[in-house]
Amino acid sequence: MDIARHRIDDEYMASHPHRVAMTREGLPQVLAVTRTRVESLGHLASSALSAAGVFDLVSPASQDVADALLLAHQALNTLFACAADPNTPTTVLLGRGGPATYAGAPPAGAVHCGNWMNAFALNLVFGDLDALRQLCAFPTARLRESPSLSAEHRYLFKDALCAYVNRQPDLTDRIIETIKSANAEATDADWKLRALAMGVPQAEILWHLSGRDAPKFNDAMRRAVEDHKRFWSRSEDAVRSPYGLLALELTGLAAMAKDAGVACDVRSPYLPLSLVRDM
Repeated sequence: MDIARHRIDDEYMASHPHRVAMTREGLPQVLAVTRTRVESLGHLASSALSAAGVFDLVSPASQDVADALLLAHQALNTLFACAADPNTPTTVLLGRGGPATYAGAPPAGAVHCGNWMNAFALNLVFGDLDALRQLCAFPTARLRESPSLSAEHRYLFKDALCAYVNRQPDLTDRIIETIKSANAEATDADWKLRALAMGVPQAEILWHLSGRDAPKFNDAMRRAVEDHKRFWSRSEDAVRSPYGLLALELTGLAAMAKDAGVACDVRSPYLPLSLVRDM
């Protein structure tokens, strides 16, 4: 099942080589600043994820894309490690330089559900199961305290993902709660499109994955990728956003399926499956 990426206008593509050059120059600068500033970890992660989309548009699933995603993976894991225990210095590898040590807490605005979801997906892509378990130990209540709010179904899905990882008996109930919440929250056009593009499809994927139902998993994945494409095609700004070029959370779910022995048959530029460990 092949799903093409949304079309990007010619004007944007004509200026993209300049955008790639600026990204190659700018990302190392953000990294250099972040190596001594715990408060910059969220910005580094966002910059690295943007860079992955910028690079993927000209060279899909290339080493540049892999390096940018790895940097986001490192930055996000460090962010949540520091948030979980700000009193203990955290020493990590960050980029191509030597180790960096952080002490203190990152800003509450960076400790939000969207960053948690990206960290979860990247841990699956890179097969970092220890970091995945540590991430699942991070309290949902702490994410709710962030001034960077998410829709309710996102917090519920976070709990469902952790229930899957921890093999909790309430997994089914948590998935159902997520779907009900996503449907209930779809009150205006933009939120409805967002909820139906992210909340419901991902919960359905997890439902079928938990039952090891490969055909239904792949059908749900196909619909989720199509919904992702629809969401990022909704406006000119959305079409041009580098964050919509890769469906990172869906790629993480495909990696989780691989670990469970369920093959993802959906192929799309949105899913850089070649970057997933052993896939």
